[in-house]
Order: sequence, then structure tokens, then C-alpha cells
Amino acid sequence: MTESPPETVTQNECDPVSRPEAAWPVPRRSPAHDSYVADPEGFADAPSIAWEVEPIPHGDDHADPSYGHPVGGGEYLHVTNQLDKGPQRPMYGYIHTLNVERGERQWTSERFRSPSHPVVWGELAVVVAETDDLNAMVVAFDRTDGTRRWTREFAARDSGFIIAEDYLYLALQESSDRGTIHALADDGTTVWSREDALADHVTVGPIVGTDAVYAATREGRLLALARDDGTTLWDHLFQHPTERRPFVTDLVATDCVVVAVVEGAVKALDTDGAGVWDVAGDHGPLTTDGEVVYVATNLGGGESELRALSATDGDDRWTVTKSVDVFHPAIVAGDAVYVRFEDSILALNKENGTKNWQTDRVLDDLALVDGMLYGTTRDNLLAFQ
Repeated sequence: MTESPPETVTQNECDPVSRPEAAWPVPRRSPAHDSYVADPEGFADAPSIAWEVEPIPHGDDHADPSYGHPVGGGEYLHVTNQLDKGPQRPMYGYIHTLNVERGERQWTSERFRSPSHPVVWGELAVVVAETDDLNAMVVAFDRTDGTRRWTREFAARDSGFIIAEDYLYLALQESSDRGTIHALADDGTTVWSREDALADHVTVGPIVGTDAVYAATREGRLLALARDDGTTLWDHLFQHPTERRPFVTDLVATDCVVVAVVEGAVKALDTDGAGVWDVAGDHGPLTTDGEVVYVATNLGGGESELRALSATDGDDRWTVTKSVDVFHPAIVAGDAVYVRFEDSILALNKENGTKNWQTDRVLDDLALVDGMLYGTTRDNLLAFQ
């Protein structure tokens, strides 16, 4: 008998990279900023509300409390409870850790000045906040009970951070025209530091690809640094017909391209920094499953559309012309794309853009965590199942 040849598993050439083990450890789902969950339980029909919780003023009756982007996996969900006291007043806040079953608080951190969203890093929940002199402070908590594990302070302002496997990549603004990038281990120690990597401070990123850390700077540059030691792999300066320093507003990475929104246009570079394709328009944040890049674009006159662009060449796979939100990224979950639409969340078939279902509530900061869909309203944090 002739034996059958072994089955070959074919993977998409542009699979998203840096797949985290946790369900939704950082906003935008992964260090690549792809907002993609490959195999969720999904929802055949519009999900219903499981629970809803309000942010609290923490004794400050003059503050307007609100929740930020939730992250998590397993038993716990972590979210920043922000306290806004109006223009020209510093933002303060607390990290709340909630039980996913009922939304009940398990522990609350001390108060921080300008706390970031939390991130999940193994058994840690990490936040970056400001010291009283406005410098960056990285704080790591035990996810289970909130015990502070370690703290690092830097004599510079935070410009952005992300976690990817063993490292936390932190961008700092050293002065008005100088930035640096640091890689920290999960005990807070410095693995490498690039004091000379940037000619200006980071405006978007860092995000993480297969072998590179990407960061866009204020002067319109996109830098690729080696993940293991921070050496510069390449440095691309975007060009624009009228803007001397074209502004980069978003980045997403797969294992074969990094895609940027530059002055509204979508531009894709390969992993050597060479241009691959670009699409003109007034585009918002990016989402990708590796094969397709999903992005909303402003058409003018109050009209907008969601576009599905080929990650290979930028060609349109399909478009849906509706009043889709151009300020918040869609998320891709299995065979569906979830996008904010007017006063609801719209689920579209990712193959052709046809409607699957629609909620009767609108949510920001979407996160799909272990089969539950989370999001925020102006006031509250909601869980759908």
C-alpha cells in the first residue's frame, strides 16, 4: 500500500505577529496593533449585556470619572478609572481589577497622575504614569492581589510603550527634539537602551513586528530597531507634497509589511523599509488579520466608509459606505469585523462586508476577552455575551 504524503499546513504569508498568550493583554490586542483575534468563540447573533459597571470618583466629587480601554484574560479584567477635573488640570486615576463573571472589583491601585491604560504581562499588570515632576514611572503589580512588584522611574516623559513576550518597549521624550527607546525585562531591569536612536520624539508606537520594533517620530520618520538589541535596521522618511514633516497617525505590523497612516494616506512598507503600496484618502486607525487591512475613511460631507484593502497590494477587496466611525479601530474576530456604526456596533462578514448583526448600544475601546465582548460608553464599562 502506498502511504499518503503528510498533510501540509499553509499559512498566510502576512500573518500578524507577536501572538500574545493572554486573551487581550494590550489595547489593539497585540504588540503589532492588529486588533485581531484568530479563533474566538464569536457571536452568531447580536450579544446581550452580561453586566455594566460605573466608574467612581474615589472621593473627589469635583472630578468626572470615566473608564479607559479594558485588557485582560482568565479571571481578571484591568481598566483605568480616570478622574478628569477639566482643562488645564492634571488627570489622575486608579487601576481597577474586575472579576470577569460579574464585574466586581477585586483590587484597586493607589492614585496615579496621568496613568496609561494597563497592560497584562504574564502574571503582572503594568501601568505607566507621571511623577510629580512629569517624568515617566513604570509600575508593575501582581495581577491577582495588586501587590506592587517593582517600579522604575526615568528622567524623561513617556511617549508610548508596548509589551511583547519578554520585553517592555518604552519610548521617552528626553527634550523637545530628542527621544529614546528602552527595552525592559519583566523584573524592571534595562535590557538595552538606544539613547541615540531618534532625532525626535515618538508620536506613534512603539509597536512590534517579527524581528523589529517600529516607532514613528514627529518629523515623519519610521524607524525599525532590532528587538533583541535595539540596533537600527532601517530608517524611512515619509514624503509629502506640502508637509515638510508629514504626520503619522497610526501603525500596524504583520510579518511581511508594516502599514502606516501618513497625513491620511495608507502606506505599506516591507520589512526592509521599502515602499510596497499606498492608498490616498483621509483614513483612521488600522486593523489587520494579515491578509486584509481594514480601515475607515472620511469621505467628506459627513459620509464615511469601511474599506478592506489587500495587505499585499492595497487593492480594495470590498467597501461598505455607511456612517462608520473613523476615529476608533475595528476589531477582527474570526470571520467577522466589528466596527462602531452610529449608535451601535455593527458586525460584518469579513469576506464580503455583508451585515451579520447589530447591537442596540454603542461602545468604544472594544476588547474581545475569552468569548466576552467588552467596551466603554461615556460613563460605564459593559460586558456582552
